Amino acid sequence: EISLKIPERYYFSFTNSPYYAHWKMSAVDIYSGGKEILSPFSGKLIFYRNFHGEHVCGFESDGKIIRILHLKPAMKIGDKFDYGDLLGTLQESPTFRAWTDYHIHFEIRENHNFLRAGGVKKLKISNDILSRIRFIENNLEGRVKLIRKGRYILVEMKKAGLTPIIIGNRENYGFLEGGIPHYAHGGVIGKFRGDNIILDGKIIGKKIENFGNYTHIKSSKISFFLGNIDLIGISLYLNFPYLKIIPRGWNFDIHIGDRVRLKIR
Repeated sequence: EISLKIPERYYFSFTNSPYYAHWKMSAVDIYSGGKEILSPFSGKLIFYRNFHGEHVCGFESDGKIIRILHLKPAMKIGDKFDYGDLLGTLQESPTFRAWTDYHIHFEIRENHNFLRAGGVKKLKISNDILSRIRFIENNLEGRVKLIRKGRYILVEMKKAGLTPIIIGNRENYGFLEGGIPHYAHGGVIGKFRGDNIILDGKIIGKKIENFGNYTHIKSSKISFFLGNIDLIGISLYLNFPYLKIIPRGWNFDIHIGDRVRLKIR
């Protein structure tokens, strides 16, 4: 019904959130890597409210109703804009955790009630994204790229495709994304078909259902470690070559440039 055109330097996720719409394959979070974000659609602003610290925007685009969270719009009610125009400034949300980066939460809705969670429509993975998927051999080793003390660590993996971790084999594969296991769910995008999500010989999740070329999964009872560092979880985003590592504590000796390996128990 509507096509999102996301700049190539942005990254995004369908399941890296505990929020209701992400469990329904009805929301996508888009990260610009900064505080401002360009619009992935054309439309008109019809609603804006700071609701208990959460910035809520409503838009119309080609007759469709859109809700965006975590954004202070760059335009006034009734103003029109085009693809690539400045959409607004990204805002902190009361729902953010320490490891959450600035982003917009995007939904297509069934009605103009912008303050409730329900009433969302399912999203579909475009052929443009699917055409970019290529098989890679998994390697769970990488190099520490960034340390944001008290928040997260970014690890640059030796190989990365649509995300840094692939599930399956050459005939049946897809790329893992989401916040696992801390958000209890995630997804595998690509040609993968199967009930068990296996990584490094261990079942890290089970299929909930398929949405076309997207397999929604529920996390298993697993623990990730970066070497011997116990993790809350790992985060993976589409079009993002880094593995986001969320430690349980910060009493360890690790530095930018160190080689590390992801382990699973």
